[in-house]
Amino acid sequence: MTAPLGPKARHVRPDRLQALIDALPQPMFVKDSAHRWVLMNEPFAVLLQRPRSELIGRRDRDLFSSDYADVAEAHDDDAMRAGAPVVLEQFI
Repeated sequence: MTAPLGPKARHVRPDRLQALIDALPQPMFVKDSAHRWVLMNEPFAVLLQRPRSELIGRRDRDLFSSDYADVAEAHDDDAMRAGAPVVLEQFI
């Protein structure tokens, strides 16, 4: 799931948002406008087979092919333009 932070959510403390994300069993992440992962839960890190500390601040193109990264960033941009949560399900 990719979701932009709306005006109200921007005032949520990052630690509280992290706690909410950590409570979810499915892989979840939050990216900034530069496509960097800024928050994620443990299932997402497990899915990518890397520790969170290695993923925070990185982008899809740091780990995946340019073709995949281009598609992922296009989805991120769509989510940010939508101004509302966007659910993107992918099977890996």
